[in-house]
Amino acid sequence: MQTGGIAFFDSGVGGLSVLSACRESVGSLPIYYFGDNARAPYGNRNIEDIRAYTHEAFSLFQRLGVAVAVVACNTVTAVMIDELRAAYPFPIIGIEPAVLPAARKGGRVLVLSTKATAESERLKRLIAVAQRRFLGSKIQTLACDRLAGEIETACKCGRLWSSFSLPRVAADRVVLGCTHYSLIKDRIADFYGAEVFDGNVAVANRLKEVIAEQVKNRAVSCEKSPQSAYVSLSKKSLRNLRFFVEKRKGKLRRFLLKKEACFWKVRNAQSLYFLGSGRIFNRQFYERMFAFKQ
Repeated sequence: MQTGGIAFFDSGVGGLSVLSACRESVGSLPIYYFGDNARAPYGNRNIEDIRAYTHEAFSLFQRLGVAVAVVACNTVTAVMIDELRAAYPFPIIGIEPAVLPAARKGGRVLVLSTKATAESERLKRLIAVAQRRFLGSKIQTLACDRLAGEIETACKCGRLWSSFSLPRVAADRVVLGCTHYSLIKDRIADFYGAEVFDGNVAVANRLKEVIAEQVKNRAVSCEKSPQSAYVSLSKKSLRNLRFFVEKRKGKLRRFLLKKEACFWKVRNAQSLYFLGSGRIFNRQFYERMFAFKQ
């Protein structure tokens, strides 16, 4: 029986808002969050780099034996979600801009996204469907080349109240096409004086459905553990937490994972593991912004 838990992937801190929205859906399963902060944001990078970096993370997820993975990055979803689903054996859920819910309400809909997402065929198809289905809406997409990077930097500096490079365009609804933008959702709503939509709730609902399917098929176990643990992974590790991964040079390579001391009660007992170059910062940021709101 596969009990490897649920994996979340993003280029940096943005996916933590998705993780927070999904905690209830995950139940007692362990959670892995891979944040590639050192190379964030992905939105302005070339497609080949995005593909290479993403496969690094998903190869690790496969070695860890995860039950389900969530792409908590709009850019990666737009560029290569179908490729990931074809390459890995576990179900993969992608996040997409909430264009349809926004267009359903009509009026001027502004989609803010990274360059890669704005130029993707996937987003163009989604907007075409929305425009055919909801004739009372007018949809405009704008690529914010600097915004995700500004938010990532502001998070590291503890300055989320800073000013950001938001385009001055009239809008009745604003769709967030990057999970980084969700971290300043209230700021964006105030700036445009408009209702703001992101895809976090839709991902949480879909994840709940997929986990239920996996449990029904006995692909994953959701038995509760006796305690909750908040864990960060790094090269310096405690001896009692280890994962063994694929053979390399004829021998099993052992990943030693650091368990950092931070325990608290949650509704369902969970273990939360942070991976990737941003593992320490993301743990601290999640604790500060989201953990005690669960």
